[in-house]
Amino acid sequence: MRRNSASDGNLWLVELPPLDPAARIVHLVREHHPEATAVVIDGRRGGRIIEVFVGVADDGTPVRAPRPKWSAACDTVLTRLLGQVLALPALADRHLMPLPGDYAHPYGVSTSDQVRLMPLPPTA
Repeated sequence: MRRNSASDGNLWLVELPPLDPAARIVHLVREHHPEATAVVIDGRRGGRIIEVFVGVADDGTPVRAPRPKWSAACDTVLTRLLGQVLALPALADRHLMPLPGDYAHPYGVSTSDQVRLMPLPPTA
């Protein structure tokens, strides 16, 4: 809930979560990384995106953007949405998958089954 500054009669405004948190995640990621093909999510850190894949190099390896280009406010919204996805097993199973065996964490730490890949649907 937050204060409603648009109306004098209504003091509070209730913000409902989006119907499809995964679609909202894709929208927010693509606002900052239009060529994004997937994101890596660290569930150990509350569902934070730690890396964005932004295409494929000539040798077939994914091009990585380890530092997402969004603001702290956008990161907070993404973390909340990812928390919703992670909290619902059916939603997590539909949108998240295990990382490839050769994946190396961008910060050099070990990975676990809590670090997952979220492929993004192709752009039109």
